[in-house]
Amino acid sequence: MLAGALAPGAALLMFFYLKDRYEPEPKRLVAYVFLAGAAVFLPAALVELALLRLEPRLLASVHPLYAALMGAALPEEAMKALAVRLTGYRWREFDEPMDGVVYAVAASLGFATVENVIYVLGYGWGTAASRAALAVPGHALFGVAMGYYLGRAKFARRRREFWACVCLSLVLPVVLHTFYDMLSLTARPWAVGSAVVFSLTLWWWSLGRVRALEATSPFRPRVLHFKGRWRQWRPRAVLRRLIGKV
Repeated sequence: MLAGALAPGAALLMFFYLKDRYEPEPKRLVAYVFLAGAAVFLPAALVELALLRLEPRLLASVHPLYAALMGAALPEEAMKALAVRLTGYRWREFDEPMDGVVYAVAASLGFATVENVIYVLGYGWGTAASRAALAVPGHALFGVAMGYYLGRAKFARRRREFWACVCLSLVLPVVLHTFYDMLSLTARPWAVGSAVVFSLTLWWWSLGRVRALEATSPFRPRVLHFKGRWRQWRPRAVLRRLIGKV
């Protein structure tokens, strides 16, 4: 059962690590960030418990928004961001925007793996299957959103762009996480279907961001840059641009 709880995080980490094709990060550093993400699980859980007990009447009046935001999304994403900022973000190996995605996903999956082990050992294989399909990938995709903007912030040329990207690197994952948790906490028949649609949409958006970072990587071979320019003038690509202008 423990292997089943660890497998989703390991598989997703390998998936996103292999996306960093042109200048892969050292595996040991990715492992450090993964462990840093796991280490912030306990502080995040303590903050969540404190916020949920802060004002029970308020919680009852605005639930599930308060529970989703203050009892999960904000503390968890803030702690993951702290883990990345104290480790991978400071290292000289962080030398292109794609590295932000790798490190943020690693921290997010470290956090998600600890959480998954606790849930699976407590509730069994049924929980393992549902979390492997939605919850653990959700953490990874929130990490993509965080890492995409952290990577842009790291290499921003203007101060305004830097602060905008820093803010988005926290605000966007918190918003996405809050919306997902609100669906999870809503005891309605349509909530599960909505969570699946939301997850698929987030996968589409996240992979699009990863492809964009791959295409603009400073370590991408020149021949691939040329092929990328040629693809822009294929009939299908030209048609898409014309439709987009309408």
